[in-house]
Amino acid sequence: MLWRDTLGEIIAEYGITQTQYAILASLRWFEDKKTPATQTHLARQARNDKMTLSKALRRLEKNGLVTGLNSVTDNRATNVAFTERGHELINKAVISIESAGEAFLMLVGRTEESLPGDHRATDSWQ
Repeated sequence: MLWRDTLGEIIAEYGITQTQYAILASLRWFEDKKTPATQTHLARQARNDKMTLSKALRRLEKNGLVTGLNSVTDNRATNVAFTERGHELINKAVISIESAGEAFLMLVGRTEESLPGDHRATDSWQ
């Protein structure tokens, strides 16, 4: 729970929810793969149902972080793309989360080392 709380605090600093972060991070993943991201793709990648995704995308669009574009390959689909502001926000958020993750893992490692006895797996336990 400690990491989840920390993650929530970091994400909140950027004015987005954890659901919105998952969507933006997924959108960034599709962008890195040079693959258009439809709402269906994002729902699957971010592990959100379509209703949750739709609500979150409307909020992200209202806040100027993403935009919807008609798909050139499927007139039923809407591709989602970053605005410049959205791209900047997700890049900063990812860096903050990665830094916090590294610090958290270092803290957990130190805590493990300070515990009495060795609680890590050893050859004698196998």
